[in-house]
Amino acid sequence: MSENVEKVLALFKEDKINVEEAEKLLEAVWGSPERKLSAPAASNLDWDDDNKLRVVAYKGRKLIKKGIFSSSKEMFTVQLEGDALNVECWGNLNCEEVHGNANAGGNVECDEVGGNANAGGSVSCDEVQGNANAGGSVNCDEVCGNASAGGSVSCGEIQGDASAGGKIECNGDIGGNVKAGGDVKCGDVEGSVTAERGSVECGDVGGDVRAQKVVCKEK
Repeated sequence: MSENVEKVLALFKEDKINVEEAEKLLEAVWGSPERKLSAPAASNLDWDDDNKLRVVAYKGRKLIKKGIFSSSKEMFTVQLEGDALNVECWGNLNCEEVHGNANAGGNVECDEVGGNANAGGSVSCDEVQGNANAGGSVNCDEVCGNASAGGSVSCGEIQGDASAGGKIECNGDIGGNVKAGGDVKCGDVEGSVTAERGSVECGDVGGDVRAQKVVCKEK
């Protein structure tokens, strides 16, 4: 039965049949629309039949998987209009509101994420109610959990810890510990602050401060 599906797709690819003709032939192979869900063509996919919406891409006959663009400039973007529960994208993710977690191999750009936001690139959101983790930078108005970035962290307020390979700049306060490879500029910090190769400029600090230069803001 799967061979017949491949023949139909080959005819469509060679422009020998149109979309309507291809749909009729596929329905003849698979039977009713309900039977399409259990067709052999879908049984070899490497994820559970959990009723989640997944947008996938193929390069030739090869399924594009997470990390395939790690050494390439190629990237694709999934743009969602409206709300979603949990989203996993192996390219860039551009959406409005995600009630659960938002994961992307590239960048995550959302209005609000109700869970965690994880990106191989950057995380740019109005609000992340969980943790924000990025291989690049984290740029958000508010992170209710921890913010971690291989590059820089730039946020309004972070309720948890903040860590970055580069600098950390926040207009508001940070509710946990702060550790940066570069400079740290923020409001009050409830925990300790470490700037391994830079300076610290902040308000009150509840813990220890380690940096090449420390400047305390006057209130």
